[in-house]
Amino acid sequence: MIYENVNRSASETSPLIHHIDFRPAFWLRSPHAQTMLGSYPTRHAAARRRASELLSIAREVTITTADGTRLQAWLSMRGADAPRGNTRPLIIILHGWLGGHDATYVLSAAGALWAAGFDIARLNLRDHGGTDHWNADMFHSARIDEVVTAVTQLIDQHGGNAAGVLGYSLGGNFALRIALAASHQRVAVGTALAISPLIDPANSMTQLDRGSIIYRQYFMNKWHAALDAKAAAFPGHYDFSPCYGMRGVAALTDYFVLRHTEFATPRDYFRRYTLTGDFLSDLSIPTSILIAQDDPVIPFDDFARINPNSHLNIAATRHGGHCSFIEDLRGACFADRFIVAHFAQHFSHARQRTSLSNNDEVARRENGAISSRH
Repeated sequence: MIYENVNRSASETSPLIHHIDFRPAFWLRSPHAQTMLGSYPTRHAAARRRASELLSIAREVTITTADGTRLQAWLSMRGADAPRGNTRPLIIILHGWLGGHDATYVLSAAGALWAAGFDIARLNLRDHGGTDHWNADMFHSARIDEVVTAVTQLIDQHGGNAAGVLGYSLGGNFALRIALAASHQRVAVGTALAISPLIDPANSMTQLDRGSIIYRQYFMNKWHAALDAKAAAFPGHYDFSPCYGMRGVAALTDYFVLRHTEFATPRDYFRRYTLTGDFLSDLSIPTSILIAQDDPVIPFDDFARINPNSHLNIAATRHGGHCSFIEDLRGACFADRFIVAHFAQHFSHARQRTSLSNNDEVARRENGAISSRH
């Protein structure tokens, strides 16, 4: 299995973390080369080609919550798209911050999962994937309830017998919170997997501001573009002009939280989706994380601050960058193989458990029938 422990523990302070073997070519061992090549145009084109079949049949699905919030998903299913009689698990994929359903890593994973026999739903978070005009209020990372509702509706209407959730970066943070909601019986997700997930937003913000200007400028430019799109979608409703002179992620975050969320301080806001300590202690469904120790966006030390849980496995590679794990320039991706192995193993075991349970029920009925005859 790809995600079995093949080396010593990557952190003596956390029994959750195990090192796994991923050895890209020497010229792909730089975290910056990994991260930048992860979304390089040629890789995007290759990922789109591999996902061409599922893209050709994808249809837009609109999810509406009780308060009128609308979210968008792109659904790809073989044959009839009603859950009755469907035995293929549905994997719901969540993109990262400022990404969308068409992100390179989403298409790459979707293509690999589709080839392995899974149905796919690529869910856009609020204001992502070209949906800036769908809701007047802005996206923020504490809006977990609407995402749980969207996942629930997708599973109820299209999920058949089983469903899992896959998330990247901020989407990985959402995936872990959805796994927690599933543990509380709020949503029928059987397993969750997070790739390079955000664990402590305050630490990641600090890393962006103190680290390479390349990543800081990349996120600032994308955030400014997202603000422009929101303002254009609701003329006269938003004025983001004070934001454009801000040079750091922390300054823009402070401005955003105080003016466009219900939280009194950034600390209050971050507390809602910081996953360290006992935040995930109630997890009761199989949940895994894949993280690279050299991730330039997510501090690796954050993962050692998650308290142990028997349902949570954290697999760490030495190389891989942020959401990349590129093996070669042809587009081969270690993360895609890890993802397929995770869901294939879980749903194979789930089918075995169901079969054993059914056999036990048959045996009980037969024993009961025999007893009644005597």
